[in-house]
Amino acid sequence: MTESGIPDSERLAAAQRVLDHDPAAQETYNRLVELAARALNAPIAEVTLILDDRQVSLSSRGPDQYWSKGREIPLEYSLCKNAVTTGLPLLITDAATHPLTREWPPEAKGDIRSYASVPLTVSGDLVMGSLCVLDTEPRDWAPEEVDLLRGLGEFVVREMHRRGVDQERINELVDAVDSANDGIFTLTTSGAVTTWSDACVRLFHLPKEDAIGRHFHDRVSGREPRGVAEALARVANGDPAYWEEHRDHAGADGRDFSFRLSPRYDLGDRLCGVLAVVQDITDRTQANLAVRKQEARFRSIIENSSDLITITDSEGTIMYMSPSVHRILGFEPEELVGRSSLDLVHEDDIGSLELSMSQLLGAGLDLRTTTYRHRHKDGSWVTLEIEGRNLLDQVDVEGVVLNARDVTERNEVRERLAQAQKLESLGRLAGGVAHDFNNLLTALRANLGFLRIIAPEESGELTAELNAMSSTLTRAKRLTQQLLSFGERQVSPVETLDVREELLNLLPLLDNMTGPEVELAVDVAEGTFLSMSCVHLEQVLTNLAVNASDATGAGRVTITAGVEPTEGDGVGKEGAGEVVVLRVEDRGSGIPEDVRVRIFDPFFTTKSPEKGTGLGLATVRGIVDQAGGTIEVESEVGKGTTMVLTFPAGGHPATGPHASAEAEEETEPVSCTVLVVDDDRDVRRVVGRILSRWGYEVIEAASGAEAMERHGSTDGGVDLLLSDIMMPGMSGLLLASHLREQHPELRVLFTSGFAPASVATEEPVPPDAHFLEKPFEPLELVAAVRRVMA
Repeated sequence: MTESGIPDSERLAAAQRVLDHDPAAQETYNRLVELAARALNAPIAEVTLILDDRQVSLSSRGPDQYWSKGREIPLEYSLCKNAVTTGLPLLITDAATHPLTREWPPEAKGDIRSYASVPLTVSGDLVMGSLCVLDTEPRDWAPEEVDLLRGLGEFVVREMHRRGVDQERINELVDAVDSANDGIFTLTTSGAVTTWSDACVRLFHLPKEDAIGRHFHDRVSGREPRGVAEALARVANGDPAYWEEHRDHAGADGRDFSFRLSPRYDLGDRLCGVLAVVQDITDRTQANLAVRKQEARFRSIIENSSDLITITDSEGTIMYMSPSVHRILGFEPEELVGRSSLDLVHEDDIGSLELSMSQLLGAGLDLRTTTYRHRHKDGSWVTLEIEGRNLLDQVDVEGVVLNARDVTERNEVRERLAQAQKLESLGRLAGGVAHDFNNLLTALRANLGFLRIIAPEESGELTAELNAMSSTLTRAKRLTQQLLSFGERQVSPVETLDVREELLNLLPLLDNMTGPEVELAVDVAEGTFLSMSCVHLEQVLTNLAVNASDATGAGRVTITAGVEPTEGDGVGKEGAGEVVVLRVEDRGSGIPEDVRVRIFDPFFTTKSPEKGTGLGLATVRGIVDQAGGTIEVESEVGKGTTMVLTFPAGGHPATGPHASAEAEEETEPVSCTVLVVDDDRDVRRVVGRILSRWGYEVIEAASGAEAMERHGSTDGGVDLLLSDIMMPGMSGLLLASHLREQHPELRVLFTSGFAPASVATEEPVPPDAHFLEKPFEPLELVAAVRRVMA
């Protein structure tokens, strides 16, 4: 018994009868083998029979005598035996890799690389051998080629039956051919139809009697006669012809067909006609069209995506890059394809990106969102956020897909927001510290001023000491003004400053801050005036001088200022042809370009944490902008840096005698009751002492609620409310509003270390309100009270 269950005796007997056929049958087999070789464009074709221990060639067509009738090979190296055991076609694309042949020795495989066979089945399940074609090159066998080989195999079987091997089975096989989905028909060399299978009748709705004798291009092919003639000419030269066409004629509307034409030869090896196979490929073409549309859709999505899509191989070499790379990185895709994906990554980010990529390739994990910097074509750095998937095992991709988006602007916005939040927190802290410090200074300065007033005139040494203390308190007042300005809780008063005078007064402080190793040179032209807060000018000069001294180490820092003419309308909104130019120059190491673009960013610094916080130049930039000026950086690495500040030129300071607060002392006392409200006890008491000395009746209260109670007990006898603005519970503004509802004529004088507009309270500042800034001198307090009561 064979593996297929067919008795060896029956199969061997049938095979022997075929081997003993007459010579005329041999010519028929030779013709069919030649037809198979030519139709499938293969150099070798063969009809084989399987005996008990060997494979015998019934007819063979090959390049030498090796391929001849009667050739025998052991079953061990027989491929055709598979037809007997399985009853199915066998297709081998490459014998070097196929499981059935890859272990064969070279002498067994010879120069054969590809193989296709169909079984020759007779008498029901009786498989006698196969019809096969072989090629010396690897080859993918198309379905239509296998169908053609199967049809020719059926002709071989038919011939066997005609020669006495089961004629009934041959008839069944012919019926099977006619019932096949593919149509088989024959043509003369001029194109007239000679045979027409039942499948052709179904495909073209054309009966056999109407088809036979009709020319091929008439109702069969939709090609123009010239196209059909060219195909027939190609077949006449011994080459197959293949094409696909869409049919819209009656009976086959909207269908797609493929045609394959092969030459037919007679026993004398002369061309005698054409064998044609036609297939309905409508479903396949529609499926292909759907695939192409889907591919085009996805290609459109990828190529128009705002994200950057990259595909690399397992080594990280770029195989594909989407067109968005030009918008994001300035490169064209072809400039980066073939390069390593890490070539243009910032050196500080390569390590983390390599680790993520190794996890993606090694463990097969999807690349978690990773951020890195990639060089732009113009030399700048772009921050990319990237995700990836390992699709190396997918045959339609065979790569690592990386999806990156430009998050440079988003990160900058986040950084600016974080910086703003830090500044806001620092500002609140600075404002809170300044508020408490201002109350201390108010008590100290008022008491000191009170001592200076009551001190004997002849006590010169005491007066000198009191003046020194007053100078120190003035410097402390400036410090609180700086803190409040930083916290945006106070608008520093703008003055017309003599830049030369201010700088010379500041020079000892600058010398102390820059250190003994730095030579500080100052050259300011006389008549250089600037409209700015003296506090702000001091901040600008100290920050720039300290930065210059840090850069130069041990060398010279030069500060120059003067008035210069301008072209056009000057600087700022009020430029008028002249500007004040302030320069701070050092001969230090210079500033690299990648640092220079960020030096004004808050919290950005190249100094160590103990030397800088990154707020100095940010503060300078803010002050310059507020003053309507500009700041430019002129720097060259290794040669130094010059900061050039340009401001609108200010007018001249006011001259002549200033009104002295002491003159108010000579004014006759007035009869007035003052309600003093402040949550700080020391401030409240010293204000009461000062006003009492000048003849005012004083009522003190520590809060808004207490003030309301004291005011109610006086039966409306209060003439002036002197209140701090910011107090726990009820603010001074709300207190004034409540009291004025009862006594609209009540005069109000507010005191605070904060600018009134910066105080968040329940009530707006009254338009007729007066304001006295803390800390103040006694005579400033008395003068302010008298102005309000005048």
